[in-house]
Amino acid sequence: MSGAAAADSGLGPLSGTPFSEPARTTSASPGSLLDKEIKVLTNQGLSHEQAWRALEVQGRIAQANLPGKLQTAMGDDFAGVWFDNPTAQLQVGVASHAARRVAERVIAQEGLSANVAIVPVRSTMAQLLAVQRQWNRKLAGLFAREQVSTGLEPQQNAVSVRLAASVPTVQRDVLEQEARIASTNVLVTVTGGTIVPLAATKCNIFEKGKENANCEPSITAGVRLASASGICTAGPVAINENNERVLLTAGHCIEKEGEEWKATNTKGVSSKLGKSGKFFAGGAAGTKLGDYGEITIEPAWQTGVANNPVLAVTAEWKSNEETSFPIKGEREPVVKNMNCHEGQTSGESCGEIARLNVIYVTSGTYKEGTVEDAGENLYGEGGDSGGPWLFVETNKEARMEGTMNARVAECLQLGEVKKGPPFFKTQTECISRTAFAEAEGNEGEWERMEYKCAEVAKVEQGAKFYMSKEACEKLENAGEGKWERKPELHLVWEPLKQPVAGAAEGSLEKLKLRLLTTANERIKATPGITPAGAVGPFTDKSGAVSLAAKGGLSGAEVKCASSASTGGFQTSLLGTFDVLFKECLVKVLTSLFLCTGLNATVTSSILALGTFHLRYRELTGTRSVAAFLLIPVHFV
Repeated sequence: MSGAAAADSGLGPLSGTPFSEPARTTSASPGSLLDKEIKVLTNQGLSHEQAWRALEVQGRIAQANLPGKLQTAMGDDFAGVWFDNPTAQLQVGVASHAARRVAERVIAQEGLSANVAIVPVRSTMAQLLAVQRQWNRKLAGLFAREQVSTGLEPQQNAVSVRLAASVPTVQRDVLEQEARIASTNVLVTVTGGTIVPLAATKCNIFEKGKENANCEPSITAGVRLASASGICTAGPVAINENNERVLLTAGHCIEKEGEEWKATNTKGVSSKLGKSGKFFAGGAAGTKLGDYGEITIEPAWQTGVANNPVLAVTAEWKSNEETSFPIKGEREPVVKNMNCHEGQTSGESCGEIARLNVIYVTSGTYKEGTVEDAGENLYGEGGDSGGPWLFVETNKEARMEGTMNARVAECLQLGEVKKGPPFFKTQTECISRTAFAEAEGNEGEWERMEYKCAEVAKVEQGAKFYMSKEACEKLENAGEGKWERKPELHLVWEPLKQPVAGAAEGSLEKLKLRLLTTANERIKATPGITPAGAVGPFTDKSGAVSLAAKGGLSGAEVKCASSASTGGFQTSLLGTFDVLFKECLVKVLTSLFLCTGLNATVTSSILALGTFHLRYRELTGTRSVAAFLLIPVHFV
């Protein structure tokens, strides 16, 4: 934090009783996402135990949704939060004594006083957001040339302005001078890169370690998606207002509404996923539009039936093993939190959150409200777009954070013309990886920087140093050595929930969705009403079960009769239901679902929830029928 940020009112740290829990294991499966999160921290110099503790507290903070509760309670006085991994504490910025009192009350209510520190700062997040907008107007020309991005860094209590290396020195000096005299902290830095989308490119499926980015079942966050326009990655699954399951991905992956998408299982068999719905891939300056879209999953996948479920899990890609993590819920982005992403091209990698409300321009379009991650151990390649960003807790449950958008393309201006594959005439050619390939005949003063492992003169310490070239290329045992890996990668992603009040909405908020989690995979209905005198299953004359009533009608399972009938029902009642129609043709007659096997040429299954009007009748023969009038019809 800058001295200006801390030089406020002498507010001291928040004190509290040290938090303790029963001892638990501090191990992770080698190569797993949890292991990668730990490695990010140990590469920074933390011990394994310190890293585990930091992740444990991050999970505790997320479970309580403390950042969101603080923002709600503090309103315009909210001055941001960030995580300090060495001390395993959430830092809460406060700009006044009144704000401190509110923060202390909320923290105490959640029982997290020992895991939180209060830090005095100069500006609130609302003030920083207002200053960011002022600088965005000032930088309009640079935005138009795609030479700048801005963001918020709560840990610095500052607006950050990242300039491309191609910005003239004179212009850079003027901006730095204006930042020095600003009443609010503004950090002007130079980066060699330009933010570009990880486009829906025609890339190969994921092959690292010989895995393919396909799951069984195929509709799982982190797997390969395909449409006529290209290849992207499946993001988190959500639920819309009609209780239908929808898949999130990057907006720039989708060309139009109604576009058909497919996913592939572990046997290499592709199946129809569904059609794209609403999508946004940025807009004009100030429209507060990000980069996200939805694919409504086909009705055949909505049921939760074992043959084709849509589950609240995310894939994990590691050598020779395919596993998945259950999705516990979402997590609001907090600067310095560890997190990971999964992509069908690059696999999985982890870093830490660096900036909030990142605004940049690509192809003339502003993209607002995004989050930036940084790390020596991050990967991001074409085809990864749309893939999930998530945090794996120490109990191996996951919390979703967002979907992949873009990377900072490292293209440096050399000041001299060089020949060789990584050199290009212009910055546009350099960053356009799809249109301009690396080739022996290339020449120019712009160099496309890739991860490189180079030997240095002596043994150095730090996250980017390795003992051998092989370890450097595999990202193994970082922390010390004569092999240096550079540059540090920055990736940009769309949050599910916007952590900065007043900035562009996150994807779940804008699309009016809720995340699919283990708690709502199958929505529980209110217990049904059992008919008077009917305590067991309804059966037909042959003894086959037609309607099995378990706990009233809640959780009942319906097996279709061999024929359908209407009229003359003897039993009538109202209630709620949660039933699974198995292996039958389901016809929709207005709001009446009729399950029948008569002349059926198609068999399917459907899980239905809602309010019913049950009419039941024993026919003269050996057949029976059950009909449900749904008010309204819902599916999960």
